[in-house]
Amino acid sequence: MTNNRTPQQNLESSPPSAEPARMERIRIDDPLDVASSNITTTASYQQTGQLPHAESVAPSIHIQLIPSTEDALLVLKKRRLEGGQQSVYIPLMAKANLQAPDDELFLLMDKVQEFLASEREVMLVLGDSLAGKSTFNIHLEHYLWTNYTKGSPIPLFIHLPAIREPEEYMVEKQLRNHNFTEDQIREMKQHREFILICDGSPT
Repeated sequence: MTNNRTPQQNLESSPPSAEPARMERIRIDDPLDVASSNITTTASYQQTGQLPHAESVAPSIHIQLIPSTEDALLVLKKRRLEGGQQSVYIPLMAKANLQAPDDELFLLMDKVQEFLASEREVMLVLGDSLAGKSTFNIHLEHYLWTNYTKGSPIPLFIHLPAIREPEEYMVEKQLRNHNFTEDQIREMKQHREFILICDGSPT
């Protein structure tokens, strides 16, 4: 586990010509569920032989609404919360090392929260197979997404056996698996922090 926008609008218009004008892609910071919109002229001079009325002159416009990175993160949050809900969860107990006596057990979640509030970058949780580490990691991700707010560190659960060569570009690979665009991935790497929850061992 590791503790790691202004929209641009480029709109150019041109006078009516033989071919309808086209607008380049516009980035719109709006989560409307619309894929695209097309506006075309109702008549052209070549078709009618007459100049169209001013109100009928409209260049051909293609607009693609691109969700902002934060909108995409909220979609991921909803999806992960729906898929990570556990009907029954028993809080996991742990101790500092194998040699520590059983009377020094503590709640693992308390220790993780202490870690996240500190300046430390790596926390390693060891245990026998079927001891509950993966179940705890899923619970931790659900907890972090539940408390996620705009601009806060992004929880990223990574099942290491499912990532080919996870030592290289692990974060990028996982974000692509969640359907983020290359621009969104670049923005998050430059301006955001991640909480990486790495589960299992790489193959």
